Amino acid sequence: MAERQPRAASERAALAVSIGEDGHDLLSAALSIDAPDWLRQVPAVETLRRLWIQQFDLADGAVRWRETEGIPTASLFIGSPYDLDAHDARKGTASWVGYKVHLTETCDEDRPRIITHLQTSAAPLADGTVTTPTHEALEHKGLLPAQHLVDTGYIDAGILVETRQRFPVDLIGPVRRDLRWQAKSSTGFGAPPARAGRRRSTTAPRR
Repeated sequence: MAERQPRAASERAALAVSIGEDGHDLLSAALSIDAPDWLRQVPAVETLRRLWIQQFDLADGAVRWRETEGIPTASLFIGSPYDLDAHDARKGTASWVGYKVHLTETCDEDRPRIITHLQTSAAPLADGTVTTPTHEALEHKGLLPAQHLVDTGYIDAGILVETRQRFPVDLIGPVRRDLRWQAKSSTGFGAPPARAGRRRSTTAPRR
């Protein structure tokens, strides 16, 4: 845990190298030609090997902590030895290791709000990767809304086109800010306003 680590950066680096050296010694013993073959089949040994490679390397016989240089992307980096599919993620000022859960619920006025779909994704994946699978699941259950309100992450031009072509759904959400020079100089086309519609659902992620 971060609160148990030394406060000084030099002390944290020394502790990391010490841990890396212990891991290297353990792996060397477990994977040596003299070790029993069954040791290589132990899942924990393979997990340790993958974790060690991601965070350390061996240079001139000395263990070096990668710290930031050479670290894999969040979608590949193992965030927890207890769950190899849990990854680091950051959204705004929040950061966590794990997954994202995307909830879809009805939002009709004067009616109870009911969750119609729940989907889990890897934490580093963009929210837009679940928009079409969510529509597919809702269609399979006969619960497609006439109007689907989503956050910015769930919508872009490609998703809008695909939704219009494949589903009888009016997908509505705030688009990302246009930072291209045309928009900055006020000579480009603006985004059209959101439209009102009939029966509605909304989707939002939760950690």
